[in-house]
Amino acid sequence: MSSHYVPAHVIPAFSKHYSVYHDREFLDIPRKWVSRHGHRTPDSCTLELVNGLQWSVHLTKSRYVTWCFDGGWSEFVRGARIEPNDFLVFLYNGDGVFQVLRFNDQGWMPMRDLTSVEDLAMQLRRDGDTSSDDTGVER
Repeated sequence: MSSHYVPAHVIPAFSKHYSVYHDREFLDIPRKWVSRHGHRTPDSCTLELVNGLQWSVHLTKSRYVTWCFDGGWSEFVRGARIEPNDFLVFLYNGDGVFQVLRFNDQGWMPMRDLTSVEDLAMQLRRDGDTSSDDTGVER
């Protein structure tokens, strides 16, 4: 049996604690995940929150160094309002899309991550925010 064998029912996932000092510009992907699941991962990926908000990120691949999300990563951090010590879970669907589950340092998923894109837009309109969306969010 190959070391890359993964049963069909397994969802490739990894988790990271976000550190503002180490992860602001890029996020390293664990080597073990790369060796088991990275062989079919494209260079351009999408990070998607539970509420449907999405960001395009580049996946830098190196033969000798841990892979990382870089191009677009800082826009994701800013747009998704990732906070220091957030615990991030990345579930990979196999098509370049990573569903991102975020838990704060209290172990709770922030309500804004659970609020639909449409509800967020309505809330912004109600709150009087008419500025353009500069978060890098794709809908």
